[in-house]
Amino acid sequence: MYFCSGLVSLGCALCSPAQQMLADLHPGRSPAVQRTHFLGAAGTFGLVAIGDQLWSTDGTATGWRLIREGYGGLGAAIGTRMVLPISIGSYTGLHVSDGSSLTFVSRLGGTAGVGQLVTLGSVAVFDCHEPVAGSELWVTDGTSVGTRLLVDLRPGSTGSAPQQLVRSGPLIYFLADDGVIGQEVWRTDGTAAGTFPIADLVPGRAGIAGLWQILPTPGGVVFPFHDKLYATRGSRGDLTSLVDLPTAASGFALAGNRVVFTVGCSLWSTDGRSVQRVQDFRRLLSLQRPDRRPEYAVELNGRVLFPASDGQSGLELWSTDGTPAGTAMVADIAPGTEDSSPYPLFRVGGIAYLVADTAGIGRELWRTDGTATGTRFVADMTPGADSSTILAVTELSGRYLVLVGLGTQPTSVWSVDSIGAQSILAIPRNGCGTHPLQMLRADDQLALSIHGVSDVELRRFAANGSVELLGIANAVAARDTELGFVRGQDFLVAEGGSAPRLVSTFASNLRPVSVRSALGLYFLGVWDNRSAHELWRSDGTAAGTFGLGITEPREIVALEDRVLLVGPELQPDSIAAHDGRQVLATITLPGARPKMAQRTGYRAVFSAFGNQLWSSDGTRAGTQPLHTLSGEIQALASDGQVAYAIDDAGLIVSDGTPWGTARVRNLQIPRIHELAVVGGKAFFVRDDPASGPELWVSDGTAAGTDVLDVVPGAEGLEPRRLTVVGDRVAFSGRHPSHGREPWASDGTRAGTRLVADVRPGVAGSAPERFVPAGSSVFFLADDGVHGVEPWVAPIAGFGAALSEPMGGGCPGSLGLTALLADPPRLGDASHALVVGFANPTSAGALLLSDRSTSVRLGACTLRVATVVALPFVTSAGGGARLPLPVPAHPSLLGATVVAQVAITDPRGAWRGVASLSNGLRMAVGR
Repeated sequence: MYFCSGLVSLGCALCSPAQQMLADLHPGRSPAVQRTHFLGAAGTFGLVAIGDQLWSTDGTATGWRLIREGYGGLGAAIGTRMVLPISIGSYTGLHVSDGSSLTFVSRLGGTAGVGQLVTLGSVAVFDCHEPVAGSELWVTDGTSVGTRLLVDLRPGSTGSAPQQLVRSGPLIYFLADDGVIGQEVWRTDGTAAGTFPIADLVPGRAGIAGLWQILPTPGGVVFPFHDKLYATRGSRGDLTSLVDLPTAASGFALAGNRVVFTVGCSLWSTDGRSVQRVQDFRRLLSLQRPDRRPEYAVELNGRVLFPASDGQSGLELWSTDGTPAGTAMVADIAPGTEDSSPYPLFRVGGIAYLVADTAGIGRELWRTDGTATGTRFVADMTPGADSSTILAVTELSGRYLVLVGLGTQPTSVWSVDSIGAQSILAIPRNGCGTHPLQMLRADDQLALSIHGVSDVELRRFAANGSVELLGIANAVAARDTELGFVRGQDFLVAEGGSAPRLVSTFASNLRPVSVRSALGLYFLGVWDNRSAHELWRSDGTAAGTFGLGITEPREIVALEDRVLLVGPELQPDSIAAHDGRQVLATITLPGARPKMAQRTGYRAVFSAFGNQLWSSDGTRAGTQPLHTLSGEIQALASDGQVAYAIDDAGLIVSDGTPWGTARVRNLQIPRIHELAVVGGKAFFVRDDPASGPELWVSDGTAAGTDVLDVVPGAEGLEPRRLTVVGDRVAFSGRHPSHGREPWASDGTRAGTRLVADVRPGVAGSAPERFVPAGSSVFFLADDGVHGVEPWVAPIAGFGAALSEPMGGGCPGSLGLTALLADPPRLGDASHALVVGFANPTSAGALLLSDRSTSVRLGACTLRVATVVALPFVTSAGGGARLPLPVPAHPSLLGATVVAQVAITDPRGAWRGVASLSNGLRMAVGR
């Protein structure tokens, strides 16, 4: 109870605030234009994509609603609802909206698996690429059971690749290749029986590759191919060759009962029986490009509107009915020989909208009914001579919505009617925010290197929001409470609130470019004039900074008394053991190319070319293969004691020995990605067709490997950025009600929870780069106002229990005294600290505090700040067990205790009277 009372008294001092933004490091800098476009309209609402958000609108200034975070593709209306594809992790999800919300319908294909959707009565037909069926035609009625493969035209994974879906009357026409007759024109009425090829226009497997335009007509379609114009009304075998076309005919459009097209700078037309030249122009833009952007021509009331110049005027708006007498300029918007360049054109109902250039106004929106008197200026949406870019025009509830972007003003949406135009939504530009080059912990603080005004700046943050600018830094690493960083030719260190101290300046022919820490040392990668990479080491002093005479390794793994250097750049088939002064052993693995090393106890596990998993203790005898992989390894992670690997067949667990290495479970790949290990358990993300992309957990057995299905159904939570925080895993998860926000999991469904709603609503803050440090977790997030900036949340919000050794201490008779403990949890009555390697049968004191420090005491380092000292005596074996039970008191959640023990010892490094253990930071979790 004595120790328990000490914990309670310390816990009250650590009541943590909620998450908060640390600093707006890039306020108002270079705001980014958000990608914005209309996705379609249905009934009284439309959907607009703004950046990575989906909005619905009724066309009024107040009728805007954010309905989802995520990039959506063009949709199709089914009655008063709209169905559209949205990329979700590694697949595409089909969703349906009624304007007030968005509902997941079905999981389809890969990230680019769903193409064009075309409304056909009460369903929408679309092309979709699935791994099994390949690219085929699908149909949906906006429900899960009503979303299905329409017909498998080409069995197998290749698929028939349907494309250019065009609706005409009750049918949809498209190109497809069934693998038998080659690519031909097909039709469908939305049923399998009503889906068939019109005719085999080009016999054999070659098909009609190269056909790029199918033009709908009343009762059918026409299309040009090989200098002929063909027509069909959709019956089997109903394919008619209408007329021979001039060479180089392109850009086809329909004008009443005639088809008009361009040949160079001439306008031509045909009625299906004969072809005639309509008019020659000085300049004439092709009526329709294959990619359909921008629109150079639209059909309006039986005529085609298009931009052209006859040499008397500039590039202006013309119209034609397909005859010479019916071809004339609509309006000379820019009088004289100046160009108004009237394009792109948008037809909405009985009106056409266009963008035209006039002096003093720039390129702005105009409207026309096809007559000179009905052609007029709409609005100067980007005031002054600067121009607007009109991205889309659509009709909604009797109004015309105009999407304006990329001008000097923010992207906006305008409402246009017969009276005038008004802006109903100014779309804010995204703040660029902060995108760190490096983001790492330094004891209980955060080190952040970011692009400053002219160079890379290094800052250090505390959880209370205080910030310290350390200056320019090209690379940085943390060593306990200290930061070591490179600035040009210099290597410096900064500890606590002290100013940076110069350690060493490299010669002019040498340039340090990277820095890492292990074994209490810094390891630097240094270039010479030959671009060779040499490995240096530093203990933070000039005398202790020198080259090691070996090339920089790909990875450095710290073992007990040595580091394992994996894959040096100039020796890609070797690993080496090093004690910080000399090479202890070099082990060559011919052709292995080792990589992805992780510590497991006294050994390191790594992958090697040739599909092998290896381990090494840094000796030749202790280096051995563990397991043959199925394909190349995808991920490898460890908690320091046990490692998990993912290959093409599933999950493998290893303790670094052959007998302790086994395949856990075969799981379909490549649907597994990301991996984190804590407490002997593996957390990973698997994109399962039944549960969607969700968090999975494994205890190293097949029976103990299962999904944590947080969002039921195939939509999934989409976990990303898995990071170990204490005894839990933090990650970025997307929930339909909250958007993408920080989550945490203890490996159970009930223990997988939302940590904080940084940006309330469905948009989400998209957190990333979680960095646990002391009793806090730092991360990047976007609150919707400041852009991406650094945030901090207390570890209590993650529910994590923490027990982590800190540096410091100094040796005694038996070396460095060790202080360890299991992570403390609420209600753990048996929780205790364990002391080892101390002077036997000696008096000691347990030093406790609610915060850490770093105070040099000669050769020792005190890690406990304000001290509560509790006496004890070590056993004859030099150990002790110090009970520290944790009450089941909710106020203790997240409470932090820093501990260290002092032992009386005549051979102790502290003035010959005592030794100090390492520091130990603990945080109480659930």
